[in-house]
Amino acid sequence: MNRSLIGTIIIAVSLIICVMIGSNAIIHRNDGLKTIAVKGQASRTFKSDLAVFTLTLTNDTKNVAEDVTAMQGRMKQATDFLKRHGITEDEIEYGAVTYNDIIDGYYDKNAERYIEEHKGYRVTQSVTITSRDVDKVDAMSKSVGELLEVGLQIQNSTPDYYYTGLTELKHEMLADAAADARQRAEQIAGESMGKLSGLKNASMGVFQILGKYSNEEYSWGGTFNTGSIEKTATITVTSTFLLK
Repeated sequence: MNRSLIGTIIIAVSLIICVMIGSNAIIHRNDGLKTIAVKGQASRTFKSDLAVFTLTLTNDTKNVAEDVTAMQGRMKQATDFLKRHGITEDEIEYGAVTYNDIIDGYYDKNAERYIEEHKGYRVTQSVTITSRDVDKVDAMSKSVGELLEVGLQIQNSTPDYYYTGLTELKHEMLADAAADARQRAEQIAGESMGKLSGLKNASMGVFQILGKYSNEEYSWGGTFNTGSIEKTATITVTSTFLLK
């Protein structure tokens, strides 16, 4: 075999090897890392430890000056009621006395126009109760009818209940949800004869707080219940893991 033929064969074999290497690189160049994405969840039930309740007294009058003075007497009645139900002085904060015009209107067919009449003034003052004893505030709020029985006008309201340790609770629940996600991923990978390599990324879902026995629903922006003393919080974490 002459040298020319041998050289041609060597060149041809080299080209074939290069093509094979190049083809292999193209085939695997677009192959992404093998991953598995799972969603972990954590849920906690807890009791509120702070209650805020605003009681608003109102009265309609023709004479603002006289009624502002009379409001002091009405507010004393409200304060006596609060103290009878265990509310202490340091848990009470009084708002300023305010008033608004009462305007009544009707359409006059003869004049073919809308007519407004000044009927007097509505004098208002609020008192806000802030207490760590949520059960005491709950019981007091259910007895407000006693004030109605003595002739006081009250705007309807209900207490708001909060949990002051919410930040710490949220951190704990995030850790639990992340651990739950990893456990689920390990289970899925094991059943598929695989093994986790490491965490690629993770994202937190919306924090939801609902009343413990309420029929509230989750919302995209997150639900934050303040009407229930007992609450249930849930949070999710979506984690993507690399597979070996």
